[in-house]
Amino acid sequence: MKAWDKIASWAYLVGLPFNVVRDEGFQDMTNSIGEYGRGMPAPSYHNIRVTLMKKHLEDTQKFVDSFRPHWEEYRCSIMSDFWTYVFLKSIDASEHVKNAQLIVEMINKVIKEVGEENIVQFITDNGSNFKVARKILEEQHPKLFWTPCAAHCVNLMIGDIGEKIPKIKNTLADARAIVVYIYNHGRILKLMRKLTKNKELHRSCVTRFATQFYTIKSIHENRHHIQVLFVPEEWKKSDFAKKSIGKKVERIVAKQEFWDNVRSKVWVTSMM
Repeated sequence: MKAWDKIASWAYLVGLPFNVVRDEGFQDMTNSIGEYGRGMPAPSYHNIRVTLMKKHLEDTQKFVDSFRPHWEEYRCSIMSDFWTYVFLKSIDASEHVKNAQLIVEMINKVIKEVGEENIVQFITDNGSNFKVARKILEEQHPKLFWTPCAAHCVNLMIGDIGEKIPKIKNTLADARAIVVYIYNHGRILKLMRKLTKNKELHRSCVTRFATQFYTIKSIHENRHHIQVLFVPEEWKKSDFAKKSIGKKVERIVAKQEFWDNVRSKVWVTSMM
């Protein structure tokens, strides 16, 4: 289909992430284009950056305002962390030092906007700056409760496990090395996908320690395919096997101790 080819060419040219096509909004957009018919003009840079952006901001504000009548009846919570402010608004704090005083100022603005009488608690992560801010806010608003984010707390605990226990730390580092190496080399990645029937390995998120254990689980589930990658004559004769990083990954995959450790970490993952 010519239209698909044009869409794909544009997506490749601008580096659009492939997973955006899975969003239901992508099909909705395509339907709208079809309903307009032949010769639909594309929105301009100004339309996207100013006109349409302004309209969407207004629509979002109306959506938020629709909840305001319920605040007095049901009460609400304020959630805040380093990257995401409350649902009401986002604030670009990139030029500011994220200290306790800044956090207090930001949260107080929202408390004023929502109304202290309509708020039950404020939820933040467990960083030292938020803990200091908590004490200040509780003194200023004695009827409010501070609740630490459970997900962030678990993330920090898992981070301690992954950073302070040498055997686990080394196993995680080796697992990441394998995944990074495979995904950085197209030919090896292609062969892996052929062996796994296009099943992907899990890649860790640098800001979430828990994802490292899912990488371990993914490595374990595909251990036989990964071992096959680095054993055959095709690998031995390739340029990859002659380079230091290739030799390092091959040594990791060949170590029985690594796979024994992976197996024990998978048990930990299944218990999480």
